[in-house]
Amino acid sequence: MSMANWVDSHSHLADLRWGDEIINVIEEPRLLGIYFHLQGGVSPDDWTRQRILKSRYPEIGLCMGLHPYFVSEKSDAEVETALNHLARELLDPEVLAIGEIGLDLRPHIVKGKFDQQMDAFVTQLELAHFAQKPQVYHFVQAFDEAKKIFEHFGLPTQRGMVHAFNGSLQQAEYYLQKKLFLSIGGACCRSDNLRLHQAIQIIPLTELLIE
Repeated sequence: MSMANWVDSHSHLADLRWGDEIINVIEEPRLLGIYFHLQGGVSPDDWTRQRILKSRYPEIGLCMGLHPYFVSEKSDAEVETALNHLARELLDPEVLAIGEIGLDLRPHIVKGKFDQQMDAFVTQLELAHFAQKPQVYHFVQAFDEAKKIFEHFGLPTQRGMVHAFNGSLQQAEYYLQKKLFLSIGGACCRSDNLRLHQAIQIIPLTELLIE
């Protein structure tokens, strides 16, 4: 692959914490041949900021979903309203993918909202199927639960990716069997992350993304 063909498979450039630095964060990668940045959607406010950013920088790829963080922080009614909003957004062909969707079952994240996370995840899988959109998955300490949902409901026709994959060889094999891409981030740079290093060795380059 030439340096003119790199794609950042996952970023959050609409995050307000970038502030004035966002100009450099987008323009500097161009010097390295990174010409496209697929976003990870978080919330309705984030989707609006993504659109504003794309109006200035065409290399921004719109990706909209309800992050497990958002789901755990909101009421049932607020999540339902946001899901209805998402269904309308996905009708836009400029929205390239749905995500981040998934499960994050760390206690300080889930906050007793396990059922709400599960329901929102299943609903977004259904939206991905009907909208024919690729998916960006967020799974943290939730492999078994994600596997049960995939086995019960199946996966949408359009392929998706597991973002920031940091699992075992066995988990990688399962996701690959499900025809999912695996996206690797900074966790692979830790010298002590032997489990991930082992998993990466069995991921075909055709199924490997970087973020």
